[in-house]
Amino acid sequence: IQYGVTGFALGTGATMVVSGPGTYALSNILADENYTVYVQTICSSTDSSTYFGPYSFNTLIGENCNQAEIISSLPFVSDTVISANFSDDYGNSAPCNWPYMDGNDYVFSYTPTITQRADVNLVGTSSPMGFIITRGCPDTSGVCLAVQGGFTTNDTEFGFLFEAGETYFITLDDDGSADEFILSITPLPQDVS
Repeated sequence: IQYGVTGFALGTGATMVVSGPGTYALSNILADENYTVYVQTICSSTDSSTYFGPYSFNTLIGENCNQAEIISSLPFVSDTVISANFSDDYGNSAPCNWPYMDGNDYVFSYTPTITQRADVNLVGTSSPMGFIITRGCPDTSGVCLAVQGGFTTNDTEFGFLFEAGETYFITLDDDGSADEFILSITPLPQDVS
């Protein structure tokens, strides 16, 4: 197996020798990169096939639940995200049955250490966009907790109660057009009784 960041010259990539069929983990893979892989069969020291490939994959942060951008604490403000760089992993049949899930998805994950109400704010959209909050991945196994969007304004905000120890996925979705956005989550003052 020979692999590297997309664009590497065959013969200059990282190599890994394996034996037999199976699943193999590649070493030194970086987050937020595109990779190319080639496979060659070696029968003996003098007998080998040509390389098969290229096969491509990415490790883009935000691409799906397994590669979600982790929100480690609040307050949180994302970098500017360009939705056109991502694919549609979760359609409108996802747990919220929401028509705006048919565009490009970007996924954040947050597991709070304390129960806290916060303002969730999406800024900078210029085309229809919105987001869902689910407990669990927003595929068929997730539980829909909130839906916000279908808006074309530059700013939308709503309050949400994040419970300690629960893992939440905040999936932003556009209408299939290239859009830029920033997600911010700001904790609200705790109620005092």
